[in-house]
Amino acid sequence: MKAHRILLSTLILASAVFASWQDMAKGVIDSLGSSKSSTTTSNSTQDDSMVSKALKAALDQGVNSATAQLSKEKGFLNSSVKIPLPSALQTLENTIRKAGGGQYADELIHSMNSAASKSVPKTVDIFKTAITNMSIEDATTILNGSNTATTDYFQSKTQSSLTKAIAPIVQESMKSSQVATYYKAFNDFYQTQGKELVKNSSIQGFAKSFGVDSYLPGNSQESLEEYITAKTIEGLFSYIAKEESAIRTNPQKRTTELLKEVFGK
Repeated sequence: MKAHRILLSTLILASAVFASWQDMAKGVIDSLGSSKSSTTTSNSTQDDSMVSKALKAALDQGVNSATAQLSKEKGFLNSSVKIPLPSALQTLENTIRKAGGGQYADELIHSMNSAASKSVPKTVDIFKTAITNMSIEDATTILNGSNTATTDYFQSKTQSSLTKAIAPIVQESMKSSQVATYYKAFNDFYQTQGKELVKNSSIQGFAKSFGVDSYLPGNSQESLEEYITAKTIEGLFSYIAKEESAIRTNPQKRTTELLKEVFGK
């Protein structure tokens, strides 16, 4: 159930942020199509190879930029990718802040984003391998596929590896946060012993009186580590998508002759 939940949420989110990649890919086809003077098999093969190389180069550049930025100490504190507390904790966060405990919420949020940044370097080789292994057929499928073709390719090639690589690092990093430890301990206790207790109306009433009834867990087995892992992958995909879009629209981002030739100078 845990893996399914992470995969489902990441697939939905990644589908949106990768939509621009398909536009970029179609731009490659248009650029190549306008420069063709013949349609021989030889030229077609040559063009396909160029498209594949250019697409790989663009993706490679996007990965380099994204991982370099997000692996910085405060890389994930950028507002566009900043990881907030899980929704189940946000009501509790508001209550804590009203009671003067904002420092504790801030420290937890900072530790979550720090854990995400520390995990990013481990993702570089995973992305590079997926890009290197992209065949001409893969590139053609992406270029001619649906609006989710690029998303489907990267999900199939990197999702499992990214989750496996990031989760242990996030888990280790989060050990330094006492609040995270308390949250996990509370969640574990609830799953093993507390479900019947939570059903008690007096407990529910007590929680409601402090505005934290939504914090009481239901059937979810999600932990902070799982949440941060999913959000880290989401942030990476989002940042890479922005970089790829910039290569398509900003000539200054086309730093190699191949990119300039295919995407235009």
